[in-house]
Amino acid sequence: MRILFIRHAEAVDATEFAGDDLERPLTPAGRKRFGKVVAYLARNYPKPECILSSKAVRAWETANDYARGVGVKDIVVRDELNPGATPDDIRQILKEYKDLEWIALVGHEPDFSKAIAALTSRGKLRMKFKKGAVAEVEWSGRGDATLRALIDPARL
Repeated sequence: MRILFIRHAEAVDATEFAGDDLERPLTPAGRKRFGKVVAYLARNYPKPECILSSKAVRAWETANDYARGVGVKDIVVRDELNPGATPDDIRQILKEYKDLEWIALVGHEPDFSKAIAALTSRGKLRMKFKKGAVAEVEWSGRGDATLRALIDPARL
């Protein structure tokens, strides 16, 4: 299984948003920058068989922009991907979708860094996973996974 871990694009700052944290939307600039990521993914990666997203508005908007850009119609919202997701939460989701070849998960930091580290290096990997960044991980469903790519949106 190949997994694209996609951190949500730039959202309205939490200190400037009066509503619930799960309701914070993306900024227009964040959406525009993420459009470059979507174009890159559409050119260089197969269309995922499934896109799963946190229910946070900023993650869902990111997932929706990605889905539209690559021609995927449905997004599966999973509460387990909400802020605070643990590596075990993410591993359980991956086990549920183990028969698929390509999936995309859209969520948050530091959750994704911890999950990628747990999958690839038994927690030893340290990485900075920026807003709108993408990590490609290959995992057989057992043993350590392999980090295949880390895509920094500022480099696109």
